[in-house]
Order: sequence, then C-alpha cells, then structure tokens
Amino acid sequence: MALSISILICVLIICISHSSDAFTVKPHASSGTRVYEDVYPSALYLNVPRLTLPDVATNKLEELDLKNPNEMSTEDYNSYSGAAIGGTLLFFLLPGALVSGLYGALGNVAAGAAFDFVFSALVGGGLAIYLSLRKDELGETVRSSGLSVYSAIQESGLPVVDRQQNLPLAVEEKLAQLDLLSINDLSEDDYDGFAGAAVAGTLLFFILPGALLSGIFGDLTESVLPSILSDFIFSALIGGGAAIYLSLRKDEVGTTVSGYGSSLLDAVDNLLDSIGGDSSDEVVKGELEEKVTMSE
Repeated sequence: MALSISILICVLIICISHSSDAFTVKPHASSGTRVYEDVYPSALYLNVPRLTLPDVATNKLEELDLKNPNEMSTEDYNSYSGAAIGGTLLFFLLPGALVSGLYGALGNVAAGAAFDFVFSALVGGGLAIYLSLRKDELGETVRSSGLSVYSAIQESGLPVVDRQQNLPLAVEEKLAQLDLLSINDLSEDDYDGFAGAAVAGTLLFFILPGALLSGIFGDLTESVLPSILSDFIFSALIGGGAAIYLSLRKDEVGTTVSGYGSSLLDAVDNLLDSIGGDSSDEVVKGELEEKVTMSE
C-alpha cells in the first residue's frame, strides 16, 4: 500500500510539475561520432523535478529487485519519469476512458454542442443579421461593431468566408419587404460589418442561452469532469504503476521501457521548442559540444 501511494504521488507530481529553468548538460561517456547519443541519451534539455521516495518504498523496491529512483542519475530519472507519464497517458486514452465512461460523456457534450451551434446560428446569428441590415442608426451601430469583430478575426489569421455575390432574388425581395438593406448592394465595410455581426451573435448565443438549453454545462460538470478524474486516478495507478515497475527492472525490459520514456519527454521538449522559438537549445548544444571537445 505504501508503495502504491508513493507511486501515485510521484506520477501526480510528474504530470503537473515543470521546472522551466532546469536545463542541464547530461554527462555520459562519449565515443567519437556518436557524440549526442553517448553524451545525451535523449535530446532533453529539461529535467523532471525529483521526488525522494521514503525508506519504506525503497526497501520494497529492493525486495522486488528493482532500481532505486533515489539513486538514479538525472537522465535515468527523466527516462523513468517519462515512462510513468507515458503509461498513464496510454491507459487514460484507452482502457481508462472506456472504464470511466469518458467517451460516452464526451459524446453527449458533442451532441449538445451541435444542437447549441444550430440554435445559436439560427437565433443569435439571425437576430444579429436583422439588426445589422436595418437602415437606421441601430443598424449602423451593429455594423460598426461587427466590422470590429471581423477585423479582429482577420488580424488573428483565422479563415474568413469570402463575400457571396448575387444572392437569390427571392432573398432580396424579402429583405425589401422588411425594409432592410440589400446584401448585394452593401459596401465592402458594411458587408464585413454584417458578417462580423452574424459571427458575434452566433458566438454570444452559443456561450450563454444556447449552452444552457443544450445542457452542455450539466454534461461537463456531472459527467465529463468526474469521468476525467476517475480515469486519471485509474490510469495513474494501473498504467503509470505498471510503467514504473517495468522501467525499474534491471534487465533489458527495463532498459527498453526507460528508452520509451526518454523518447516521450524528448518529443515534448521538441514540441515546446517549436512553440517557444527559444534559442536556449543552441546555447546548451554549444556548451555540450565544448565539453565533448574538452573530454576528447
């Protein structure tokens, strides 16, 4: 029981902690052309925060003939932690999600979101379109606000729908009966304001009345969040625990599983690198190459 508790605490800390300044060069024996493979078992430039296991846990590990995480090098500890994270994620996505009913809960949310969107587009978007096509001061105000929304969408790089030319005559006649502006005759700014108003009206109704009517909030709080919590606990105990056991074995299986853990953290590190666009990796690589040169 004590070992299981220690494993769960370890997995939780690994999953929610991140040391942003833990960039270190990992020493390892070099051998000619295999510079990075030998000196850097993985390309990781971040270290997982270490958790010192109590004696009762390390004694149990010794009884099971497993490696002691407290005595691991930094790169070995990272690999062991990566294996725990990977095992948790695998079980979270597959058996954990099935056992906890997460997929069913997400399906209900997706169905509710579809209903919410249709309702919001018809009611919220339709009302905003009507107001934006009015010929009075209210219409000008709505189109002006819509233009701001449309411009913000364009500046953000999100895709926008091109202007639709020559709407059917039946639509234009209906607009004329309602004493509304003709969409075909709108200037570019007025058309963009009309389109932005339609988007804003849809979004506003989607977030508030639409979400309440579709039951999305209830599904999230009553089904999705409890399912995620139970899924995570199950996955951390079973998937993370199994991965921890395998990575701590002293045979080839342990080496293989630890290698998978190292690869996982390596992929995360590269992803963060591409998002952040930071030059710190080049600095670390330069320091690494210098140390390799000195060691030779």
